[in-house]
Amino acid sequence: MRRAVAGALAAALLLAALAGCATGRGGDGEHVEADAAPYRIGLIASRSGAGSAFGEQQFESTAWAVDRLNRAGGVDGHPLEIVYRDDASEPERGAEVMRELIEEEDVVAVIGPTLSIVAREAHPVANSLRTPVLAISNAVDGIVGACPYACEWIWRESLGERLAVQANVSAYVLDGRPRTAATVRTSDDVLGLAGTTYAQQAFEDNGVPVIGSLEMGVDETMSDELARLLARQPDALFLGSTFTAWVVGVMREARALGYTGQFLAGNIFNSETARELAGEAGVGTRTGAAWVRSNGFPANEAFIDEYERALGREPDQFDAQGYVAIQILADALARAEPEGLPIERQREALQAALPDVAINTVLGPFRFTPEHDVDQIVWVLRLGEDRHELVAFCDPDCTG
Repeated sequence: MRRAVAGALAAALLLAALAGCATGRGGDGEHVEADAAPYRIGLIASRSGAGSAFGEQQFESTAWAVDRLNRAGGVDGHPLEIVYRDDASEPERGAEVMRELIEEEDVVAVIGPTLSIVAREAHPVANSLRTPVLAISNAVDGIVGACPYACEWIWRESLGERLAVQANVSAYVLDGRPRTAATVRTSDDVLGLAGTTYAQQAFEDNGVPVIGSLEMGVDETMSDELARLLARQPDALFLGSTFTAWVVGVMREARALGYTGQFLAGNIFNSETARELAGEAGVGTRTGAAWVRSNGFPANEAFIDEYERALGREPDQFDAQGYVAIQILADALARAEPEGLPIERQREALQAALPDVAINTVLGPFRFTPEHDVDQIVWVLRLGEDRHELVAFCDPDCTG
């Protein structure tokens, strides 16, 4: 990790140089009623099943962002309208509702789905129907760029798990000087496999031997193999999974067995819901994130204040990404100017406008790479008793 920086002072110096307010034509300003025909946006989120800890937040944050945008006049007078579907965290259901939104609801774009395993079934449907999709929580490789299917209509706002895990591991190696590491993941889980693969590579690249790698069923949080692995006392244990409850269960079992080493986790632990569920067992866990409460951007400070007053709870990364998704699409729609076009032409105009999105957001300065991926700062967080705490950061090239 070339430029991992620990400590609040160094972070403040970088953030002072990059700070700015959220922008986007139609995003802020005098509150007026939007009165032209609405632009319809599909949202596929897991409000039930394995992804419900994040899908509910995505639903709430995008709904709030749309309401805020519309009260400010919408996109050049056009309000946004969210058409929501719950995919139940099931791949087949995700593909079904993706087709339904595009063919029956005439949406100009779709946000989601929540889980990568669902996205891999749903995104090809959207691509075949030539409809832009904005992935806001899909972190594995193959979502954009080099995909196992055609994916030129897919765009990613969410930080890739590869970069996040590499930044997390590299920052911990600098701070903790571990001698050994191990990984544990859930079986038949694309995110769990991806996270542990990236972690193993990052440990090895940083000169830390991985002394064991274990795969377990999602309904299994303890086994003889895990007990034997923990008995070897690896200094760091990376837990990779789509399933928050499983990770928390393994953490609790490990602590009960006397394991005192460092837990590292993937994207799912950037949720406040996950932090609360983990409780004492999760305190000190480190993770790489797309957003942190204390990043210092003026736009972020205003977002946190308004969000807490409107929804009565603290936002987390998944709330921030849902909010920014609406900013991105509003900015691109304003550039595309698709008013009056048939829906197929509206989608084409939006697709052509997305490469030019370059805005300041609560995540920091945002733009897409030529491969349709996100280009942003990686924040390395520690789970505290009350909230996630910033311990390090790196720029988009920090793991190269």
